[in-house]
Amino acid sequence: MASEFTTKLTEAQAGDPNAQYYVGWAYETGEGVGKDLSKAVEWYTNSADQLNASSQYNLALCLLHGEGVAKPDPLKAIDYLKQAADGSSAHANAAFNLALLYEEGVSDPEKSETQLLERNPVEANRYYLLAAEKGNSDAQFRTGLAYYFGVPEANVEEDQLKALEWFKKAGENGNADAKFNLASYYVTGSNGVEVDLGKAMDLYKEAADKGHPLAQTALGEFYEDGRGVKSDLELAARWYAAAAEQGNPVGTYHLGRLTLVGSGVQKSEDRAIELYTNAAKLGHAEAQSALAHCYLLGIGIEADPKKAAEWLDVAAQNGDARAQWTLAALFEEGNPNAGIEKDDEKSLELYLAAAQQGDREAAARLVKVFEEGQMGVKKDPAVAEKYRVAASE
Repeated sequence: MASEFTTKLTEAQAGDPNAQYYVGWAYETGEGVGKDLSKAVEWYTNSADQLNASSQYNLALCLLHGEGVAKPDPLKAIDYLKQAADGSSAHANAAFNLALLYEEGVSDPEKSETQLLERNPVEANRYYLLAAEKGNSDAQFRTGLAYYFGVPEANVEEDQLKALEWFKKAGENGNADAKFNLASYYVTGSNGVEVDLGKAMDLYKEAADKGHPLAQTALGEFYEDGRGVKSDLELAARWYAAAAEQGNPVGTYHLGRLTLVGSGVQKSEDRAIELYTNAAKLGHAEAQSALAHCYLLGIGIEADPKKAAEWLDVAAQNGDARAQWTLAALFEEGNPNAGIEKDDEKSLELYLAAAQQGDREAAARLVKVFEEGQMGVKKDPAVAEKYRVAASE
């Protein structure tokens, strides 16, 4: 009995475009025959020239990435993508990829200063919408984002109801990003969606199971805080770990925080410092602040005031109120071991920044500053009272 490949090859040789597509696909994937990208391109070309949209799309990807051809040919790739997207079948994946190209523009791989396809947000949006209407979940999600934020340069006005509609369609089609976004609607109860933490949990779980690091982190937070579910620190740590494995800074920080005290995971100060460091290097302000305090107090690592000051400065610049307060106190007194000289002006600036973000200790310190006219400021009972209220809230 002849194999399916042999049968399709005979039909392809007789000129059947669908069979030619199958043979091209078989050579590209190695399904039923030895993998041979150059033969895949040959058969895709025969089929594409007979207007087979799937072949036009696959051939375009080969040309775009230089697979099975001597070198990449973006112009031909764009031409085949347009044929597939604009043809009678309106190939969804071709339209989506064409939208991506229009969104960024395409430069000549050999002369980067030469544009082969000018950036065109309007055309990008048109093809995203076409792909979305044909069921491409990535395009549906991006269309949702366009309506969510509004894209003036693409003539798309903000429309939260349309955004929600497209997020729902993308989520129903399994798009993890859309499921994550949809969950937030059920958490906040916005745009006509009633608060439903159970539904939010379900969506986060579906996205997390697909490897979405933000959903994994959110799920960890729900389990840690007992929101919509019974508190379970082991599950929280497990989901934080999943996010950390993908380099997510928030999940990495949270896992470090639990690891430091042994909540839901084996206690290990060494491992906590490693996690804090990883998250800090990824720009997470709370991790930077936590790492600084470990260096300052010698928790899990040898005390190093200078490194503590360095990380406090980074965290403070990134807006962490705790780091701002700690650094303010160091500047107020001066700390030679940390390489910090007394500086009232800098200290006041940091206390004000921390208080602005609701740090009560910073607000309490400012009460005395304005009551007594410390740090070079004039006495101001009204301002002092404002900070007294803030400190007590």
